[in-house]
Amino acid sequence: MAAHRGELESLFVVAGREIWGRFDPVTGYVEEHAIRESTSEELVNLAATDALKHGRVVEVVEPDGAFENVAVTGVYFTPMAKHGK
Repeated sequence: MAAHRGELESLFVVAGREIWGRFDPVTGYVEEHAIRESTSEELVNLAATDALKHGRVVEVVEPDGAFENVAVTGVYFTPMAKHGK
């Protein structure tokens, strides 16, 4: 939701990590699917696309070092300062 609304400064995407599911931009509802379904969309790509639409920085990182634990979720973001919008 933060990427969709442009409420982040940077988005770090773990290389090779796909998360399938659905996102409803009106309600903010996110549903993850264990496998790709006919109604699935790739949520990491969606978050990256939304972040770029708002002019935010998107970085692809390897799942090691500082981003070792991020490999589970696929993304990490830094929020914007409340007055930085």
